[in-house]
Amino acid sequence: TEATAVLRYAKGEQFVGGEFDRYSLGTEWPVLTATVTWAMPNVFGSQYNYTRCTLDGYDEVRLGWWGRIEWMAQAGTYLGTAPFPLMEVVPTSGTLFMTPEAFNMLQLFERVTDRWASANIEWHGEGVVFNHLPLLRRLEWREVLAVKGIGGSWDSRHESLLALPEGTVGLNGLYSECSVGLENIFGLLRVDGVWRTDMPLSEPASRGLRFGFSVGI
Repeated sequence: TEATAVLRYAKGEQFVGGEFDRYSLGTEWPVLTATVTWAMPNVFGSQYNYTRCTLDGYDEVRLGWWGRIEWMAQAGTYLGTAPFPLMEVVPTSGTLFMTPEAFNMLQLFERVTDRWASANIEWHGEGVVFNHLPLLRRLEWREVLAVKGIGGSWDSRHESLLALPEGTVGLNGLYSECSVGLENIFGLLRVDGVWRTDMPLSEPASRGLRFGFSVGI
C-alpha cells in the first residue's frame, strides 16, 4: 500500500484550454518534477515500510541550424528496506523497440539499485549533415546521436528479505550506452545502432539494432 505526492515546476509554462480540457504549450525552461512515495505498513495488509524520493528533469534546447538537444535526468533514493522488485529495477525495454526512459541493451532485471542518478541526452541534427549530401537530401533522413547512463549503489540489506535471483546484480558504479541513428525514415521510423560500454564491442551481446518512431524536422 503506497501513497504518493508529486510536485511539478515548469517556469513560464503556457496553456490553451476550453470548457473542460487544458493543453500545455510547453516552456522554454527545464521542467522539474519531485515525487515522494511512502509505503505504509499494516494498511490493507501491507508488509513494508520504505520511502522513495525522486527528482526528474526534462528540457529541449534549440541549437539553431545545428539542430536540437533533448535531455532527461533523474536522481533518486530509497529510505527503508524492501524486496528488490520494489526497489529501483533499472528499466530496460526488453524488446527491439527503444524507449527514452529505458536502457536498450540490458536484460530484464539485470541491474537493481536503491540510490541512483541517470541521464539520457540526444542530439537531433535535423539534416545538418544529410541536407548537404545530394544523394541523401531527397530521402530527408535526419541524424541522431545519443548517450544514456546510470550510476548508483545497492545496499545488500534488502537481500535479507528476498535474495537476488540468478542474473540480477546490484548496481554499484556506472552503466552506460551509446547510439548512432537515423530518424524520419519514411516520415516516422527511427533506427539506431546501440552498444553498451561495459563490454568489448567485439562481443555480440554488447551491440544491436533498435527501432522506434520519431519524426525529424
